[in-house]
Amino acid sequence: MGIPRALLTTSCIHALELEALMLNIQPGDEEIVPSFTFVSTVNAFVLWGAKPVFADILPDTLNLKEEVLGDLTTERTKAILPVHYTGVGCEMDPILQKTAHSLNLVIIEDNAHGPFGKNRARGLGTFGVMAPQSFHEPKNISCGEGGELLAFIPYFSGWFAVFVMVVAPFMLLAVIGLVLASRKYQIELQSTPAVALG
Repeated sequence: MGIPRALLTTSCIHALELEALMLNIQPGDEEIVPSFTFVSTVNAFVLWGAKPVFADILPDTLNLKEEVLGDLTTERTKAILPVHYTGVGCEMDPILQKTAHSLNLVIIEDNAHGPFGKNRARGLGTFGVMAPQSFHEPKNISCGEGGELLAFIPYFSGWFAVFVMVVAPFMLLAVIGLVLASRKYQIELQSTPAVALG
């Protein structure tokens, strides 16, 4: 497939979360996603404060409707996430031509269902700067659980690659743990019954 870097992860969800971390997603950034996708495509970016912008889908493939992307992009749009649903490739040429190249947006292909799939003789997951893949039980290639992050970023080498492959997953788990712990603590505080003293 001509992929310069691939990082095995514990799941496709973790690959998506690492991508958001690598893109330095900040609160208020926007990501364009199809209105029909798995929740992790959205949650991986919402975790860092991004706002999902849902695009219409095509009725025959359930993939992103590329004609609406121009109307959905703003100065806050950081990424477009086409999802190759059930391994049926999105029409990537219009997405790349009409949006990403003209607006300097990052394309991240959610390729959970499409390893070794093709779009016009080019491998799915090779059009954008990154692509997560899934090896979960119902996917095309399965190992029970697991994922992969394909990266086409020029600086994804050397020390940066070591950071992403070794340090970042532990940092990500720590941040997710802190977020979940703080939410649990808030929920417990809100649900503590008042006790009358007297």
